[in-house]
Amino acid sequence: MRFPLGIRWTLLAFALVPLHAAPPPSLSEAWAEAGLMNYDRAIRSFEAFVDSPDPALRRQARIGLALALQYRQPDRKDDKQRAEEIYNALIGDMGPTPVSPADHLLLYLRARMAADIDYPGDTPDWELADKLHRRLMDSPEAGLYAELAASESALLNLKRGDPKLSVAMLEARLAADADNPLAAAQNMLAGGTELYLLDDPASAIGRFRSALDAGIPVPTLPPSYIWGVARLADQLGKREVALEYYQRILSDFSQTLYADESLRAVRRLKGQTPDPQ
Repeated sequence: MRFPLGIRWTLLAFALVPLHAAPPPSLSEAWAEAGLMNYDRAIRSFEAFVDSPDPALRRQARIGLALALQYRQPDRKDDKQRAEEIYNALIGDMGPTPVSPADHLLLYLRARMAADIDYPGDTPDWELADKLHRRLMDSPEAGLYAELAASESALLNLKRGDPKLSVAMLEARLAADADNPLAAAQNMLAGGTELYLLDDPASAIGRFRSALDAGIPVPTLPPSYIWGVARLADQLGKREVALEYYQRILSDFSQTLYADESLRAVRRLKGQTPDPQ
């Protein structure tokens, strides 16, 4: 199993959903282009509305413009600085408590910019990222964005070299709501941290099982993840857990390279004679 730092892209995909769900008709094309990562076209479309007399339309056009500038490739200093200026201005116009999906998206994306190195010569501002994450986690209306912030904050603590704090933060979110929309990703991250950085495979196996129980869709789940859980349980002597996940490979991923090895493992654990090697 690979250490699951790649969930950052999953988090971003989640973050874009609320605004894409029902954009104003005049911005539908711009958001569609942004969703396809056609950022040059998205920028041109959003720029046509950044001075709209309609405050709601103007605000969302500016959010979209900043997002497209933030993620346009290749990374350019002027793009990132312009995006940062737009975010700062919009956040400055907000009240102390974020209330709308647009407010939450703004705080989340600005925190991402603060935490990352966005162009050569840039330096992260982890203190600002922490403050923005906390505003989201403290907002009763943030919902998904609170979980995004918690997950990003946990990743930030890994960058700081504090894996115990990272796991503690994720535990707190999961204790508050074990069925939150990012429960699977949070358990995967906590489990990967425990396994690879804290040398605690016994705790990790519980996290990985919880991630699977939270409902990772099979089509998006690599069989290597199931195989890794099965092998880890097997190595820890957790026979019933190992059998459960080896058998899951046989039922859900029978056409993969892991199936033959899983079948041998099932027969071994059940005390049956394995196939000749």
